[in-house]
Amino acid sequence: MGVDRRQVCLNRFLKKAERENARLLCERDEYLGDPSKIRCLLQRFTTWYREHVIAFESALNSFPNSISRITLVEIFKDMDVPWNTTESYVLFSYLDPSDSGVLNADMVLKLVDLTQQASAPLLPYPLEDIGNLPAVLDENDLLVCARSVTSLASGSPLNLEVTINKNATIQQLSHRIIQLLGLPANKLIVKEKKHSGSPMDPSAKLESFAATGQLDVFYDYPVGFIDCPVLSSDAYFIWRTVDRML
Repeated sequence: MGVDRRQVCLNRFLKKAERENARLLCERDEYLGDPSKIRCLLQRFTTWYREHVIAFESALNSFPNSISRITLVEIFKDMDVPWNTTESYVLFSYLDPSDSGVLNADMVLKLVDLTQQASAPLLPYPLEDIGNLPAVLDENDLLVCARSVTSLASGSPLNLEVTINKNATIQQLSHRIIQLLGLPANKLIVKEKKHSGSPMDPSAKLESFAATGQLDVFYDYPVGFIDCPVLSSDAYFIWRTVDRML
């Protein structure tokens, strides 16, 4: 391939990358107009970070000087994060108000502090604009992030986020999860920790476990012959198969 041909191919690649970046920026700006989607995204990021803190910080340490928006997107892709490229652009925008597209790698870790501060605004807008945004959750609502004990993938379809009244019981939460996921079970074992600790009291109210507006739980259930996913729940079997593939 001659020099001219290589230059033509390079120009085409750069133009394609530029168009893709412009498209993602437009999608990001549209995403930023939906407060509820942003809140859920930040909560997903916080949950994911707790499980992958060492690997994520090690990846960032490979870029001691600076890290670009595109590079951060690729890091997230390599780590199979439970959000898409547009949402990675949204996360980056919290630390890049000037939209320069480049940050110091240490600054990326500040995103964790931002999402964990209950008093911090959840939108990258001036403080005076925050009061005009619609409320995301009712004062009696609680966001529950439920994950399967047997799940091997952070983005598994067996994991879900559900909004429920904080006065509901653990048993009522279990029934809600079973209904939403179509699980072949009539009860769940719900715990605060994945591999340790005793099950949560089914009659206990959710508000007794959540100091903030969010609760993270893990669920499991005893599998018997009569509720085998292969026999009684095609949807669950497919989801479990997808989880293993992920």
